[in-house]
Amino acid sequence: MKKFISILLLVVILVAMATSCGSGNYNNGENGTPVNDVANFEAPLMWRATSPEGNSIYLFGSIHVGNASIYPLPSFIMDAFNRSNYLAVEVDTVAFEENDAAVMEMVMRLMYTDGRSLSDDIGYDLVERLYGVVSEFDPEFAFMIDMFHPYMWWSLLMEFAVEKAGLSPDYGLDKYFIMAASERGIPVLEIESFESQLEVLMGFSMPLHILFIEDSLFVDVAAQETLELFEAWQRGNESEILAMMEYTYDTMPADLAAEYIDALLTQRDIHMTSVARQYMAEDKNVFYVVGLAHLIGENSVIAQLKQLGYSVERITS
Repeated sequence: MKKFISILLLVVILVAMATSCGSGNYNNGENGTPVNDVANFEAPLMWRATSPEGNSIYLFGSIHVGNASIYPLPSFIMDAFNRSNYLAVEVDTVAFEENDAAVMEMVMRLMYTDGRSLSDDIGYDLVERLYGVVSEFDPEFAFMIDMFHPYMWWSLLMEFAVEKAGLSPDYGLDKYFIMAASERGIPVLEIESFESQLEVLMGFSMPLHILFIEDSLFVDVAAQETLELFEAWQRGNESEILAMMEYTYDTMPADLAAEYIDALLTQRDIHMTSVARQYMAEDKNVFYVVGLAHLIGENSVIAQLKQLGYSVERITS
């Protein structure tokens, strides 16, 4: 069951990461100051948005996997979190992991139940290639290839790539802040839900699923690209991450790129902007954590808030 939980989390969180992370510890200097605090490296991206009425929230660009090198976070980020009375995340992954009934329901949604099989949807030849790669990493799962829908398999391949890159969802920023909110005793708000995110993934066309599987078969390449993305996030390099995103879109067939962007970013960014505005209208002092891909670019949450007359400033100290 733990493996299924891991896959379900990765199904939801890694797609957002691809378009764009327990906690660990930095090595500290002699005086106890983190050696890679904001004075020593470019920090992850964070903004403060203020409504025309003067109500503010912080918006932090997360990545959903990580490693120990990113902790502790720069003090200005933690100060903003500690000044907030609510934490908002895309989904509460910790609560989901603890809900056995919800996990089992999601597992059943991953399985074919109508007499069809994976071979029917993606073809026998691609299933054979998929079997060869999966069996190298997890023979137990390889024997269940035909039982599960395509998005189960490209998400599992993503997990292999993440592990190969030396990263883990256990070090993800979402999980870190959820645990920190629990320690502080502040409410955790869900901007979306596992159900809504899985609906997006389940709604992809079969050609897009096939493309994801074909690309994900190259685990070493995916691991390197994932690590490069993680390092760009860690540096707070907005232009570099945008360039990575654009390159991804440019290498896809135009119709599939359009489907991908609309479902994964455009429609969700509209919803996320609406929720952010609602928090400010209700004067909720929220620390708002979503994948960085939702906060950068011309149609992002940040861009939409600016267009709607909200004041938005980058916070760097």
